Amino acid sequence: MEKTPIIKIAIVGAESTGKSTLVKELAKHYHSVYVDEYARDYFNQHNINDYTIDELSHIYLKQTENENAAIKNAGRFLFCDTALITGKIWSEEVFGKTTGFLKENLMNVHYDFYLVLSNDIPWEQDEQRKNPHNRNEIFEKNIDELKKLNADYAIVNGIDELRTKNAIVQINKKYGIN
Repeated sequence: MEKTPIIKIAIVGAESTGKSTLVKELAKHYHSVYVDEYARDYFNQHNINDYTIDELSHIYLKQTENENAAIKNAGRFLFCDTALITGKIWSEEVFGKTTGFLKENLMNVHYDFYLVLSNDIPWEQDEQRKNPHNRNEIFEKNIDELKKLNADYAIVNGIDELRTKNAIVQINKKYGIN
């Protein structure tokens, strides 16, 4: 995806760190739109305990298509409830390698800013969450991947409204909003 005048902000982090809640709150605050994590929709229809690396490629292709479609409805910002680095980490965790789609597109799908959510929110079980044990490792892998991409990012912590306020502070600081 080419760089657009819309500022794309990806929310990343380990499972159960409040990403889905935060994208909605940020879109509301900035009078814009967000893109849900397509993997959740996909696994509402497919078996999360039995999938292939090719399915991950499909999930992240669809994620980027959804982001491209949402650009036309965005205000100044588009908030994305995941990014391709999430898929890369997931693919390596589960399959020990990166999918072809992710390898080919990691550098081509542009996000202007990443918010990496800390693990200070307790992990909560749901049907799609499978990884309560290495959240700190996943957090560090996100940071490592962002550094490899030379991407702009900020770490966001806090619980509930404080987390949202801290994210807003980071965005406002980055984009000179008072």
